[in-house]
Amino acid sequence: MYLERIGCTSIWKPTSSCPARSNAKYGPGNRSADSSSSRAATGTTGPGSSSLRLVAAVARRGLRWADVDFHRGVAAIRQEVIPLTKAAGVGREGVIVSRTKTGRSRVIELDASTVTALRTWRGHQAQERLLIGSSYENHDLVFARFDGRPYHPETFSKTFDRRLGQPAFAELPRIRLHDLRHSWATLALIAGVNVKVVSERLGHSSPMVTWGTYQHVVTGLQSDAAERVASLIFG
Repeated sequence: MYLERIGCTSIWKPTSSCPARSNAKYGPGNRSADSSSSRAATGTTGPGSSSLRLVAAVARRGLRWADVDFHRGVAAIRQEVIPLTKAAGVGREGVIVSRTKTGRSRVIELDASTVTALRTWRGHQAQERLLIGSSYENHDLVFARFDGRPYHPETFSKTFDRRLGQPAFAELPRIRLHDLRHSWATLALIAGVNVKVVSERLGHSSPMVTWGTYQHVVTGLQSDAAERVASLIFG
């Protein structure tokens, strides 16, 4: 619901209410595309269950196109974007480091809708890059500023918060971008996905961590399982 309501972005899912936008203004020297929250919102929206997990990977890890396998439908997290003070000493910016927080790379399986959305976005990004020309900083990032530079890791979270705070979404509960991770885990468990698989997708050290975190969901599923088995035995 959050992804559909908050993410009015033609890059992921063009609709009559969110028509495709002209990108002619994204030429060299024009930073208007980067100042718009709509561009950052592209990284916080998208169809499919894997998108919920991909959001965090893109925002904080700096996912690269080289690490996305469209044929197999997987994405590997091999680096991270961290916030550092700018060289001038004022303000902070995102800086890429060639490692993850745990020191290990991790592979995330993507659903078909997410793969399709990423293909569409890659084509859009390629058009932007042609308009920018030699000024484009190529870090091979799936989501970057209009000139190729990495976003500050908190950009996506702040954009999500701003959109959720708009009057049009007043009826939705206020949650953080990170909470979409919990939304995915809860929906996965309710859908019957094995706890071990959910644990691996979330990057937990063991299924016991997942079990403890989502015990309220698992307990409800156990009660439901007991009723279903009883119905099979006793009719």
